[in-house]
Amino acid sequence: MESLSEVDVADFEAEVTPARLRALKWVHAAFGLSVVPFGAAIAALYSQGPSSPEGPREGVFLALNLATLANLLLFCVCYHIGTRLFNAQFSRARLSDAIRQESRTEQPTARPAGKCLAIIQRALVLRLACLDAAAAIGFGACLAATVLGAMRLHSIYWLNAVPCVFLPAYVALTFPSADRLRILFLIKIARASRFSWAR
Repeated sequence: MESLSEVDVADFEAEVTPARLRALKWVHAAFGLSVVPFGAAIAALYSQGPSSPEGPREGVFLALNLATLANLLLFCVCYHIGTRLFNAQFSRARLSDAIRQESRTEQPTARPAGKCLAIIQRALVLRLACLDAAAAIGFGACLAATVLGAMRLHSIYWLNAVPCVFLPAYVALTFPSADRLRILFLIKIARASRFSWAR
């Protein structure tokens, strides 16, 4: 085989077994639900009220303002890195390398269609991992603002929760299905492989 574009759609769909699809769904669900315990902790701390009746000092607000700006910036950076890593898995070099590794192996460990599915799975998980990192940073900022009592005084600090809300929403909108995996295969691997090898 000279290109992953030679993999037939029917062969790819045969690799997307219920067990493999279920495992990928569990991974996505784990990422999406990872925010729940942290959100419950923030809600519990917020419901207890401020720890000090005087409220936070002026220097605290400056630090939280900087932390909020840094958090939103890091969220954009993590989203961009996740998108770049996702697309990089389908680059011409990566797809060509997958074929070269297969051709150098006397007894292939996976069929070409299985390699296509593995590439898609890796790309999806890498993108979710970057978004999960952004959510973790956001929860840290939310926790600091809640403990210091600033969250009640200035609702702008709830902006730190944007990455935390974005992650489960993104998981829900991109939750894997057989149809979505097939579309990813057609757009990211089949079409890209044909274009790169035709040049």
